[in-house]
Amino acid sequence: MLLPLTARFFVKKWPPARKLSAYAAIHFVVGGVVLGLGLVLFGRDGKMLTYLALVVMGATSQWLMSRR
Repeated sequence: MLLPLTARFFVKKWPPARKLSAYAAIHFVVGGVVLGLGLVLFGRDGKMLTYLALVVMGATSQWLMSRR
């Protein structure tokens, strides 16, 4: 949940129409889906590939949301 907070310092033109809670909700949903898929695919929680996918998808969703 720190990603939307710290993104405001690194993105030059932050879109004012979007609220911080919207960003946090989107990251929460994306993270939940990735962790759920990792549990279904691997049959257990805690695989490093699932955590790698979580980081990649979190960064990708933040990048997509911060585009102009």
